[in-house]
Amino acid sequence: MEDREIVALFLRREETALAEAGKKYGKALYAVAQRLLRNREDSREVVGDALLDAWNSIPPHQPEDLKSYLVCLARRGAVDRLRRSHRAKRGGGQAELSMEELAECLPEGDSAEQAAEDREASQLLAQVLNRYLAGLSPTARQVFVSRYFYADSIPVIASNFRMSREAVRSMLYRTRKGLRNFLEKEGIPL
Repeated sequence: MEDREIVALFLRREETALAEAGKKYGKALYAVAQRLLRNREDSREVVGDALLDAWNSIPPHQPEDLKSYLVCLARRGAVDRLRRSHRAKRGGGQAELSMEELAECLPEGDSAEQAAEDREASQLLAQVLNRYLAGLSPTARQVFVSRYFYADSIPVIASNFRMSREAVRSMLYRTRKGLRNFLEKEGIPL
C-alpha cells in the first residue's frame, strides 16, 4: 500500500491504518528503537507507541513522508524511554555516545530543555539544522544523520560508507564544529 493511501486511512480514522503502517514500516521502527534501547521488549513497545502517536497526531498533521514521520516518533519515544529509565551508564550505549558528541553543538541546560518542550523553539532549531544539513555534501549529511538520528555506531557507519573509522570520526567532528559555528551565526544560544 502506498504511503498516501495509509495517510488517507489515518485521516479517515480507519483502524486499518495502524496495521498497514506497522506492516510497511514496523521493521524500520523496531530497528531504530533497538539501536537506541538494546532491549527487544522495550523496542516493541516503542513501535506500538509510535503507531499510537501517529494515530493521535494524524490528523491534524498530514505527513508528506510517512516513513520519516514514523521514524521520528519512534526515535523520540526511544529517547524518552532512555531518559526515564536511566538504566544505562552515562556513555554506555550508542545513543548516549552520540548525544554526548552532539551536546557540544546544542543549547545547554535549561535552554535545551525549553527547546525540547517549546514547540516554536524546536521548530526553529529544526529549520536551522535542516538549512545546515542542506549545505553539506551528500556523504557528510548521510553520515551525520546515520550517527545522530539513527544512532549508528562508528564501525557500522564506516562499513556502510566504505570509510575508515578515523575518517568517520573526523567527518563527524568537522560537521559538529561547523554546526556549532552555523548555530552561533544564526543566533541560537549555546
